[in-house]
Amino acid sequence: MLLALWELVGVRQLVPFVVPFTDALSGAWSLVTSDRLKTDVLPSAGRALAGFLLGGSVGYVIGTLLGVLPALERWTRPALEFARATPVPILIPVLFAAFGASSTTRIGLIALAAAWPVLLNATDGARAVDVRLLDAARVAGYGPVMRLRRVTVPAALPQVFAGLRIALGLSLVMMVVSEMVSADSGLGQFVLQSQRSFALLDMYSGVLVLATLGGLFTAAFNLVERRALRWYHGQKGMAHD
Repeated sequence: MLLALWELVGVRQLVPFVVPFTDALSGAWSLVTSDRLKTDVLPSAGRALAGFLLGGSVGYVIGTLLGVLPALERWTRPALEFARATPVPILIPVLFAAFGASSTTRIGLIALAAAWPVLLNATDGARAVDVRLLDAARVAGYGPVMRLRRVTVPAALPQVFAGLRIALGLSLVMMVVSEMVSADSGLGQFVLQSQRSFALLDMYSGVLVLATLGGLFTAAFNLVERRALRWYHGQKGMAHD
């Protein structure tokens, strides 16, 4: 219904600067079948994915450590909360001035944005593990490392994946924002330049490609989550039964 409304508004020109959906869809297809697939689409997707994986991994490791080491968490929580409250986009000019507007710097910005929700969720998940499970693991002869591997990590995974889902969306947002500053390639730069030159069809085509890219990333994430948390979803199903 929304797409049909978009088409109607564009065809009848009810809103200025809105092109019909079918024209934008045709432009998006031309975008991904042209040389811009290699110069703009794939580099953007690669930066978003690399930043998401890097930030998610760092956030997961640090968050788990903070969750299982309460003393460390108490000492670092104020500093972490202060750093988390700092908007990542405001750091773009600072990091670009310090390290240059390179692809590596953009990946670092994406990773920084993606790390926080995973870190905080991993901390809370590791801290909320049922004490009875840990006691049972001790009785079974599990050492600290084995308890972390066999009890804490699996029990915290549902919250970790909740943080990863948020991080995925933030990664795509930061990918676009970082490419709108001092970039010569990428979907963010393509959409911004199209808007500035009033190439409206290209602008909407880029937006559609970005939306499709986000949908593909989300579908892949859902597949991984279902496989990794199969035991958890099965447990919830048995609980409902």
